[in-house]
Amino acid sequence: MNGHITIWFASNPDLKLCTPAQKKTYSFLREGLAQFGRLKVRQVLEALQLKTLPPLVSRLNHLQKKGLITWVVNLEMWLTHENYGNEFELLIGEVYTKHILDQ
Repeated sequence: MNGHITIWFASNPDLKLCTPAQKKTYSFLREGLAQFGRLKVRQVLEALQLKTLPPLVSRLNHLQKKGLITWVVNLEMWLTHENYGNEFELLIGEVYTKHILDQ
């Protein structure tokens, strides 16, 4: 399977307006992807104590609205894959500066 999520992180994030869950998600993804380069969605869900994919998507959307990340997904994979946790992977992209994300 070629499906994946790519995430770009702000270089100087301001997490003050984030909820504790959003801070935990941001920190886990940034540190985990920096260390390992890729994570399976199942690993992310387990680490964040989530049982399904929609709460993770919601957190990613909120982090994006706050200018902390930009993320994209292969929609064909997203819509057709029945067992997201087995093959779906998160891949790190370039680290963007906050200035670039805010444009």
